[in-house]
Amino acid sequence: MTSTGTGTSTGKQTVLLIGVGLMGGDLLFKLLKTGIYEITVLARSDDTLSVVRGLGVKTVKASLQDAEVLTKEVTSHDITINAASADDLEAAKAMIEGLRQSGGTKTFIQISGAGVYGHLFNPNRPADFVYDDNLPDEIDQLDPDAPHRRVDMLFREASKQGLGKVVIAIPSTVYGGSEGLFKGISIQIPMKVEAALKDGYASYGSNDGRFTHIHVEDHSRAILQILASLSNGKLSVKTNPYINIVNSQRSKWSVVAHRIAKQLYKHGILAEPIVRTQGEWDFYGIYDSSTSRLRELGWYERFGSAQDFLDGIDFEVESVLLQKGLIPKSKPTPTPTQPRKDVVLVTGASGWIGSAVALRFLRHARAFTVRLALRSIDQFEAWTREYPQWKDRLEFVEVKSLTDPEVWKDAVKGVRYVAHVASPGAKPTEDVVRDLLEPAIQGTVSILQAATKEPSIEAVVFTSSILAHVDLFNLRGPDDPPYVETDRNMSTVEQALALPKTGAGPLLAYAISKTLADRAAFKFVAEHKPHWRLNAVSPCWVTGPSEQPDLASIKDLRSTSQNAYQSIIDVDNVKSCTVPWFTDVRDVARVHVEAVLDPKISGRRYLLAAGRTSYEQAANILRKALPESADRIGHTDAADMPPAYGMDGKPAENDFDFEYIPWEKSILDWGRQVLALPSE
Repeated sequence: MTSTGTGTSTGKQTVLLIGVGLMGGDLLFKLLKTGIYEITVLARSDDTLSVVRGLGVKTVKASLQDAEVLTKEVTSHDITINAASADDLEAAKAMIEGLRQSGGTKTFIQISGAGVYGHLFNPNRPADFVYDDNLPDEIDQLDPDAPHRRVDMLFREASKQGLGKVVIAIPSTVYGGSEGLFKGISIQIPMKVEAALKDGYASYGSNDGRFTHIHVEDHSRAILQILASLSNGKLSVKTNPYINIVNSQRSKWSVVAHRIAKQLYKHGILAEPIVRTQGEWDFYGIYDSSTSRLRELGWYERFGSAQDFLDGIDFEVESVLLQKGLIPKSKPTPTPTQPRKDVVLVTGASGWIGSAVALRFLRHARAFTVRLALRSIDQFEAWTREYPQWKDRLEFVEVKSLTDPEVWKDAVKGVRYVAHVASPGAKPTEDVVRDLLEPAIQGTVSILQAATKEPSIEAVVFTSSILAHVDLFNLRGPDDPPYVETDRNMSTVEQALALPKTGAGPLLAYAISKTLADRAAFKFVAEHKPHWRLNAVSPCWVTGPSEQPDLASIKDLRSTSQNAYQSIIDVDNVKSCTVPWFTDVRDVARVHVEAVLDPKISGRRYLLAAGRTSYEQAANILRKALPESADRIGHTDAADMPPAYGMDGKPAENDFDFEYIPWEKSILDWGRQVLALPSE
């Protein structure tokens, strides 16, 4: 055993994290991001420990069989989180001995698993039984032979003996893939994929058991919530150590099987998307639980929709296929034995949409390297501070001016895909040509010119706008045909120059700048016939939470997020929304990525319209869901949803096989984030 040392001189609480696999690896970065803990990782792999030390984290080289080390390290840290094993009895005894020697002063989180609730091990429960973590007596009656239960019983007894603040966290089926340096996949879904590859079809048990699940990032956020609530006294585990970590969705293994078959067929692995029943039950049978205690503390899931779970299945299918070499990770160079890095150039990566697009590429199973086109090194350093897990796959290119063709020559070198998001926003200006039209139009043309001279590029996608399809000078009414992606805004430069510099003028000028940039991009392709594909993404009013790296306060909100804040929150009366249709920023990022990755997609202008929106309805949703913040939400007597023109955003859903994030989830996720931000 070797150790780089424990203890702290900073006054921070010390955390021992055992295991940095799927859950532990993701949790490590979330702990680091808080900045309030001094962390030590215990693991047995030299390669893993080397990576951890590169993050400035202390390490201990040991395995779960090193009982003396486990005991010593538990006694040496304020908090221990065991993310390595839910079934190792001897390791559990060694860690509990550390708690005993510490005299009840430590915090310990044992990460168990919802297999303990499987009805195959607890047949006395009805099929619709839901385990509530506010009812510890029900959990205490679980069969000792259920998965993880004997280890849980040891920690339950330690809790009863007052050996510390002991938490038995019980996550359900974890999915999603952990981030960055410790990128990993789960257990159950990959097992299903492996079986489908072996059998030539996907399968599920004939009884089609119901089960719960949780995204790995929501699991990490739950652990952070537990730690914070133990620290501030809002959570007591003295008489009840159990905390379920699940989202509000339920699924069945038939859903998993059909999605696996669909993805294997898509990748050409199966000739047909065949699904069959096999056996009676999958894994532990039915297991269902609720997370009452976390919700009472204010935790909520960010990845709680059925679509999120389907995305997680897709990620894990592709990850398994990549590991097995069944689909190529990179495009071969002329030397087939030396694969090329998959590099994606993302412009505007400091912004709201640009950062979402860049992160969507980074989180992809294909492990893209993302080159961020930014105005300064300070913006790149903000990225590496906020997302250290991606530092080995981030590159920086400085772009001072969007209109300088020379800048883009180096930016596109060796790049496979380009996502051009950067464009000036709607704001008052004395010079519409200089500040809006030229950066939007010439900035787009300049990057396309550079891309034409770079043979490695296969596809370009750029961020257009609904405003390239809708003529704001001549809007349709609610009884007119809906706008579709083939509709065009025919506004001109002359109209932009004639606009007033205040009032509606800046928005109309912005609309014309997006229109003319869109027109110029497709004209360029028609005239030059480049070797790469071009597609455009035209979102409506963008909503949802931000992941921009420099988001520290309200003043950092960008674009329509800032507009929504100024219209809904910390105002006396709610203002009306300019565009009555919305798209969540996460769906905008999704379509950018899919539009370059799918080789069949070319020459498309995807109009993204998830549904109707109004700030009045947004205010009512937030006030009802977040009563503790009602005094910050503006007053409105207006109708929830006034009549408006129609939009057809279905083609993107159909082509890329997803469902738009609904309005209520989008605005709640946005509202929770914004209401938690300081004003300065």
